[in-house]
Amino acid sequence: AASSSSSAPAPSSAASAPAANLGEEEGGLQAQSFGKYGTKLSALVGKLQQLRREDVSAKVILFVQFDDLKRKVATALAEFGIPAVQLHGAVSQRSAVIRDWQHNPTSDAFVLLLSLAQSASGTNLTAASHVVFLHPMLASTPERAVAHELQAIGRARRHGQKKDVVHVWRFVTADTVEQALTQRHQSELWAREQARGLAVQGAAVAASEGL
Repeated sequence: AASSSSSAPAPSSAASAPAANLGEEEGGLQAQSFGKYGTKLSALVGKLQQLRREDVSAKVILFVQFDDLKRKVATALAEFGIPAVQLHGAVSQRSAVIRDWQHNPTSDAFVLLLSLAQSASGTNLTAASHVVFLHPMLASTPERAVAHELQAIGRARRHGQKKDVVHVWRFVTADTVEQALTQRHQSELWAREQARGLAVQGAAVAASEGL
């Protein structure tokens, strides 16, 4: 299942299974391919296809913590024709990838596939309209895991973000440890967001009273 939150209020949403108008033979082959990658990646592919279909300008940051899983995700995206880019090579090569993804509105590659370590590099990625976590982030403590997720989301919420809402999607395998971790992380993230909002509101009131 997938849930959506946002940097501004947005309704929850469930990821549906990939669907397309295919011939019987082609549809059967695609179903076999989806099965090869499992339910979660099938749901991910379907959601990415839906986001791009509904908004041709949509751009997505897809966070995957583990390198072997990231390779599998990249393979699945390529097989189903979803253009995605990763950060490889020298600094100049990485910068070129980010620059094109960030500033080229006509680029076909709308998915930027990042690891948790890459999310900490400090680059603004304000072209993103969606942030996707394929699984809850893991760390030595729950607090650090939540901090990592906040940092990842923050990549799309920095100065220069022109969208009113940045959607955050979480893909979770129901009735597993993943679900418990995701619920804990999301609860903590909302609590921190509310605290931040109150702090900003308080600062605005103080500034107003000082005039």
